[in-house]
Amino acid sequence: MNVGKNLLHETNKKIKKRKQRARNRKIRFFSLLFVLLVLVLLYVSTLPVFYINEIKVEGGEEDTALEVHDFSSEILQKKVLFVLPAANRIFFPRGEVKEDIYESFLQIKKVSFKVRDRVLDIKIEERTKAYLYCQHKEEAGIDCYDVDEEGLVFEKTNQYFNKKIFVDDTKESVAVLGSVVYDGDLFFTTLKYMQVVEDALSINVYGVGKDTNSLSLYLSENLDLGPLLYVDPYADIDNTVIDLVTAAKNDPLKSVLSSDISQVEYIDARFKGKIYFKQK
Repeated sequence: MNVGKNLLHETNKKIKKRKQRARNRKIRFFSLLFVLLVLVLLYVSTLPVFYINEIKVEGGEEDTALEVHDFSSEILQKKVLFVLPAANRIFFPRGEVKEDIYESFLQIKKVSFKVRDRVLDIKIEERTKAYLYCQHKEEAGIDCYDVDEEGLVFEKTNQYFNKKIFVDDTKESVAVLGSVVYDGDLFFTTLKYMQVVEDALSINVYGVGKDTNSLSLYLSENLDLGPLLYVDPYADIDNTVIDLVTAAKNDPLKSVLSSDISQVEYIDARFKGKIYFKQK
């Protein structure tokens, strides 16, 4: 009985040793393979034929293109994984560079890369300067920001001609670059209000102000002169416009609008079925 147990024990030991030796051989093999792979990568990283030696930037304004060129040139001087040169076309970190460009240049809407021979071609598309955002009405045209068609605040500016202005007096003066005007949904509601009011009443809307419970549409290029059109941003837009159109087709508002709208201090459309106005 003991002899059988001893034989079985010895057999198990031999099997375990064989498995251990096989496992060790695999470990040595894959370790060697890894070392060889690293050596090959290091060798390839030194070959001049794979190095990017020129950068071309297409699209965008000249200043932006130059800044992107210099920014990308600095990245090419860095290392990937602390060892591999980013200037090597094989190791060039496209995804990381694209993300860095989006973070560093808010004015860029799209960027793409293509390595052709030893040239890095970068194509950029800048955001449209569709609107202005000013944190306070008194800052309009002095300390404002460019806004794209999706409401993203992306660049400081004092060029305010021929652009609709968004004002928000409900917020403190904080950094706004990278934020969305009126937090997104309300921005698009405001755009719709401005458009339908212009179409339905044939009145120019130059901008809009936001306070806690209402929107103030500026019907004069000079925001301080008025008149203002007050609307409820959370009311049904179609119903509000119907009320406005009905009032504008009938006296007394019809006579006022047809004579000189600058003599109107405000028009209030925040009350369902009723339109109020005040002359100066």
